[in-house]
Amino acid sequence: DDVGAGEGHAVAAIAAPARQPLYVHCWRGKARTGVMVAAYRLAVQGWPRDEALQEMEDFGFYRGWRDLRAYVEGLAARTQAVWPQPPAESR
Repeated sequence: DDVGAGEGHAVAAIAAPARQPLYVHCWRGKARTGVMVAAYRLAVQGWPRDEALQEMEDFGFYRGWRDLRAYVEGLAARTQAVWPQPPAESR
């Protein structure tokens, strides 16, 4: 299961040096924002999945959004084959 065109495009756009610094926000700033930041942490910064999930929760991600959480949980496996993992930048 490869990274879809949409998620690959989104992470590549976020990681582009010309777009740094980047402000990411959704209506409440918790669910979709947390997912996009977790995707960046996993795919670009090489964070361990559990640390990215914990950061989402630390910033108020609602655990009731099971589909969004499952997306992040599966993202690490999907991106590993697409983007080489740099040394992890642990928080």
